[in-house]
Amino acid sequence: MFKAYKSVNDIDAINAKTFTAKECIIINRFISKIILTSILVLSLMAPISVQGMCPSFSRPNSRAVINNSYAGIHFARENDEIYVPVRLVFEYLGASVFWCPEELLSIEYNGNTYSPDFLLRYNRSYVNAQLLYQIAGYYIELLECINALKISDAPSYLIPEELVNKIPTFDNYTEEDLHWMARIIHAEARGEPFEAMLAVGNVVLNRRAHPSYPDTVRGVIFDRTHGVQFTPTVNGAINNTPSVASFLAAVEVLEGRQNAEDVLFFKNPSIARTSWISRNRQFAFTIQNQDFFF
Repeated sequence: MFKAYKSVNDIDAINAKTFTAKECIIINRFISKIILTSILVLSLMAPISVQGMCPSFSRPNSRAVINNSYAGIHFARENDEIYVPVRLVFEYLGASVFWCPEELLSIEYNGNTYSPDFLLRYNRSYVNAQLLYQIAGYYIELLECINALKISDAPSYLIPEELVNKIPTFDNYTEEDLHWMARIIHAEARGEPFEAMLAVGNVVLNRRAHPSYPDTVRGVIFDRTHGVQFTPTVNGAINNTPSVASFLAAVEVLEGRQNAEDVLFFKNPSIARTSWISRNRQFAFTIQNQDFFF
């Protein structure tokens, strides 16, 4: 906005003066030039607003990025408010979450306990994203133009072009692939080192590429051609909510990280009910509690 005069008296003095038509035209042109020049100067001096930038990206499906890392987390909207899945987000930040469905939700962080309101969606509890700052001091910023939520422990200056590169494009895999890959990694390698999670995921992809197995991630996981291939598909563990680490491992595997080339089998010797794999397949390596075989 521009303020042409300093006081009401100035305006009255101008209004009281009578101009010729020619004088008015000259004055109007002069004022227009001043205004246009001012706008140009101010536009060059003003900082770029991230919220105002809306590049022509395809909109991700309500995904969140925490400290510039994609963690497989989706946010939700309700009555113009932003909600995040409480367990995935707060456990990622180091908090402990306790939840009795439809009864009580509590978050323990830095020695304090909080019992916030929450809503249920898809059998998961969500809390208002503003709690991230109130409880843990994390900043949030919604970028409408790419439908992404930034969560960071310091004000983030990532522009949408940079942020969108943190989110999977699904160019070489589908969201269904990520869904099932994260679940099988969590079910088979929960509590194992991250390298073991990656190796389990690569076994699935190695099988998908092998002519003896189905050609989809889900097909490999639920394959019954020669009997049950993955125990979690029959004991229900495949349906458990994956940890953030499991999501991260799934993303890395699906985007090409390989640490178990040509490996097709794995087992935990302490709980395996059969020795068929160790008797019939060539041993590859061990990562903590998991043995891997070609």
